[in-house]
Amino acid sequence: MAFPSPAPAPSPSPSPSPSSSPSPSPSSSPSPNLSSASPAIVPLFYTVLLLLPLILVIVRSYIRSRVKRHSFGFFHPFTNDGGGGERVLWCAVRAIQELDPLALCFVYTGDVATPDSLAERAHNLFGVVLPRPVEVVRLSYRHLVEASLYPRFTLLGQSLGSMALALEAVLRRPPSVFVDTAGYAFSYPIVKLLLGGRAGGGGGAGGVGGGGAEGGGGGGGGCLVVCYTHYPTISGDMLQRVQQRTAMYNNDDTVASSSLLSSSKLYYYRLFAFLYGWAGGHADTVMVNSSWTEGHIRRIWTRNRPSTVHRVYPPCDTAALQALPLSRPEPGYVVSVAQFRPEKNHALQLRAFAQAIKPTALSDPDPTAGAPSEPDPMAGVRLKLVGSSRHREDERRIELLGCLAVSLGIERRVDFAVNIPFRDLQQLLGSATCGLHTMWDEHFGISVVEYMAAGAIPIAHDSAGPKLDIVVPACPALEGGSAGKMGQAEEGGEEKEEGVGEGEVEGLEGEDSGGKHEGGNQVSEQSEPLISKGEIEADPSASPVGFLATTEDEYAAAMRAVFAMSAEERERMATAGRERAKRFSEENFEKGFKDVLRPMIGCS
Repeated sequence: MAFPSPAPAPSPSPSPSPSSSPSPSPSSSPSPNLSSASPAIVPLFYTVLLLLPLILVIVRSYIRSRVKRHSFGFFHPFTNDGGGGERVLWCAVRAIQELDPLALCFVYTGDVATPDSLAERAHNLFGVVLPRPVEVVRLSYRHLVEASLYPRFTLLGQSLGSMALALEAVLRRPPSVFVDTAGYAFSYPIVKLLLGGRAGGGGGAGGVGGGGAEGGGGGGGGCLVVCYTHYPTISGDMLQRVQQRTAMYNNDDTVASSSLLSSSKLYYYRLFAFLYGWAGGHADTVMVNSSWTEGHIRRIWTRNRPSTVHRVYPPCDTAALQALPLSRPEPGYVVSVAQFRPEKNHALQLRAFAQAIKPTALSDPDPTAGAPSEPDPMAGVRLKLVGSSRHREDERRIELLGCLAVSLGIERRVDFAVNIPFRDLQQLLGSATCGLHTMWDEHFGISVVEYMAAGAIPIAHDSAGPKLDIVVPACPALEGGSAGKMGQAEEGGEEKEEGVGEGEVEGLEGEDSGGKHEGGNQVSEQSEPLISKGEIEADPSASPVGFLATTEDEYAAAMRAVFAMSAEERERMATAGRERAKRFSEENFEKGFKDVLRPMIGCS
């Protein structure tokens, strides 16, 4: 029997496998259609972009409505550093409060503090008595300006962090005058962006900035930006060191030894210098602490008019030191007061001292031995290194310096005094014959002023603040001579490259002597006194007040020169130095500070 062929059945569609799913039809797809959505996104983006200026205007108007007249905000995120910068802060606050009886002063700080605790700190630590307490504006994001947060591109990272910190400060408490005493130049554009205003905009007899009768009205004259700059964040000298591939504490050997890394860092520094100048140009009034800082700021902050940059020497508390007697015990000692940081270059001090005492026995003198035919001026002289240690890194540096003293054979003539009380420091200064300063390009040099006020002869680095402002005039380079009364450098007068030599101690290579020195401050023997009594009595400021040096030879020669003087000669030079130190008093700082601000804020 034949069966009919069945009609062909339609092919069944394959059943979906677990690993695949049917392609959804366009009509049933839940996925968004990007091409159809993009026309809605683009107008929204441009709308927000166009509204940004309006949003900024509204925010600025709101912030400025909160500005009170006579309000001064001091931007000093670290109010516990205990250094010269903090002294400037409290002396500036006192000057403002005395200048403007209506002044409302507040401090932007990241420290946990109260108005009473800050007033007590200013009094106990610096002897500054505030007419009335300041208000405290606590900053929560201070860590953004800490160097430890930026192991690379530290300058740029801290600068951007200061912009964020300034934003927080202004949002928390907007001032009519923003006073930066910590050197955060990148904060100025933020203040100007949010508060506006230029010098003279909100002045007048009624005060500065702000608005209505209660100080809360809007409008006003915007915010004035005043800064006290201790040193430029970047300078031409820093660029030169990178360009010349000079290894130093802020230009390590890895970068200095590589042409590629040096070129890259040079471009980075140039870009940063441009941005730094742009940011600093937003300051209405600039005060600097020295001639050296003034020169660099004028060159870098090109947007600032020359009339806006004023040199106001920092306040130095020398009243107690000025009262110390000028006579010194025998055989005397050399003192060095500086934090144990790489740039202070303590290694140079040790090597110079070792060279200065070479003609003597390196051990303590034997009292039973007969007196030499020609007494050595350095016999029995000791070196006392005084400074603060902040952390383990500083402690390690002190240990290395001790090892260097041992390798030089002078450990029995060197003392370390670490973190001593101020009372003990005064006693050490009051009995020191001379004081050493070896930091290259230090912007000012308060320790040098303290030496002079205490009656110790300064031997300072021949650069920056000590050279241009403090040790003025210095003892001139003396012609000829030998290793006699006034001492001299090594035979032949050759200058030596500084740095820890081979076979000495590793770990201090970052310390730098400042390189070679031309036309240095060599001293030599002479029969006449260095200065005459008549010169001092006629014009103390015209008499030499100390020595300048750069190389190991020059420092050694200067030390021998000081100890070769008679007691009368040393006392005459100390008198001239003490007179010079009076220029850097707290009274002169506050007078200069008031003179600069008086025309801005309209106070008589």
